[in-house]
Amino acid sequence: MRAVSSFGSALKTTSPERSFPTLRDHPPLVESGNEFSVPKSVERPDTGIEIEVPQEYASVYAVTPLAFYLGAKVVPGRVPRLVTDDFEYSLTGSADFEQTVADTLQQVFFLDCVTRTEGYYDFTIQSCQTVKERLDIDFADLYDSSLTEQLTTYLSIPSEILEPHMPQWHLTTDVVPTLGNAEILPFVADDLSLVRCPAEPTGKSLRPQPPAIAEFCRTTSMDGESDPSSELVVEPTPTNTMEHAWVGKGCPLGSNKLTVDSRRRRIEQEPAEQPNIRIQVVCNDEGMKAEGAVEEMYGFRDLVEYDVDIEYDLTTDELRKMLREPIDFLHYIGHVDHQGIQCTNGTLDTTALETIGVRMFLLNACRSYKQGKALIEKGSQAGIVTVSDVSNRSATKVGQSLARLLNAGFSLRSALPIAQKQTLFGHQYLIIGDGGATICQSPSGFGTHLKIIPKSKGKYTVEIYTYLVPTHSAGTIYNSYHKESYTSYLSPGYIDSVKMAADELDQYLNRQQYVIEYDGDIYWSDDISASDLT
Repeated sequence: MRAVSSFGSALKTTSPERSFPTLRDHPPLVESGNEFSVPKSVERPDTGIEIEVPQEYASVYAVTPLAFYLGAKVVPGRVPRLVTDDFEYSLTGSADFEQTVADTLQQVFFLDCVTRTEGYYDFTIQSCQTVKERLDIDFADLYDSSLTEQLTTYLSIPSEILEPHMPQWHLTTDVVPTLGNAEILPFVADDLSLVRCPAEPTGKSLRPQPPAIAEFCRTTSMDGESDPSSELVVEPTPTNTMEHAWVGKGCPLGSNKLTVDSRRRRIEQEPAEQPNIRIQVVCNDEGMKAEGAVEEMYGFRDLVEYDVDIEYDLTTDELRKMLREPIDFLHYIGHVDHQGIQCTNGTLDTTALETIGVRMFLLNACRSYKQGKALIEKGSQAGIVTVSDVSNRSATKVGQSLARLLNAGFSLRSALPIAQKQTLFGHQYLIIGDGGATICQSPSGFGTHLKIIPKSKGKYTVEIYTYLVPTHSAGTIYNSYHKESYTSYLSPGYIDSVKMAADELDQYLNRQQYVIEYDGDIYWSDDISASDLT
């Protein structure tokens, strides 16, 4: 509780402007020790806000992002509640405790975004302006009020008035409530993630595919032999947020297995000596050379310098040497089994390696989880792996889609769900390590996803969705340019629906590289025009 209470020291202000990501620094890191110690430079702001929760890990972990954002002190209490000198607010409302905490954070954050438009930065943000018009509140006066007065007003507004206008929250993190997982809390707070605390997983390992199915997959094992060291499989409870992460034992299907060391690497990463982004493609199977075309899908950005190389049929020594090199992204195509990554003269077991220079990777092979986990433990920041057999055709589609999405500036955690739409078998993939990591920055600062819906001949509705990245986190403004004017929105999630004629759509698609969803398929804005959408 004392450690989490210190997180508010990273706020550069306690005014509504703290909803801007640039005015929230990274909370201090946490380590286990024999006694409590905190540097004198770490000082929580005097907000007069306390959050009372029972003395148990699950309760403290759940309120961590809210405590950070409010600069609140977390103290023992029998009944969870938020307390100031002037009022108290129960954190056990009609929903359960964790959901009430999540709802409270989202409501306070959104209304800070509304109130901050009366301050130094008077942007007209569409959803904020709509809420201001529907509430009988003097937001200019509220902006000049104290933090506790603002909080009292915010939490008195019925949530059903706000919900239609609030942006979709970006991330939920499931943190198994053990003492060992306390070190992830500063990173969860920095992400402003919602937190749930599930029980320790007690699932079963995935079973291999039958031989009749396996022969169409990227596997070299035809005898149904399973990996004796595979982890328990976890199926996280669905969430309404755009992305999900898991902290604890187990292999979370379709999610991001987040680790402390991988998140530390994001803040410890030194600037590269060479400005070029180094992409390495490795294809170790003759029958999978079709996916080698991904080499052409990296590095087509005009203002980003890339070094893209592809190698075929590496030996174990050659692959071992390559994994030690400072590669920004390794895209491996081939076979993996419980013994290691297949090479021309045997298998390379990454668990036996000492250090890794590769920052991010895709091991596009069957059951690559164990080998990818070892890469993270040895020094990589993030990667995409599989938890079972994958068909060669599906793997090729997913691999090519991921290449373009990552090249366009999407994070691993936002790119994978879109790439999975290319095939019914994409659920075998998951992210391990820092799923929020990116290879490069998008031209607009966001990952942008368009859904195009034809309405009549030459007329379309374009739904705009955005995804957050480390450089543009919660509270960032997204500007959409249409018909020679800008409209500002809060990101991420669904932004707006815009009606366009064919010529307007072509002009819009030419502005930057967008991923397009049309009639159930995925395209790219530089590959299609309105005339193709028939």
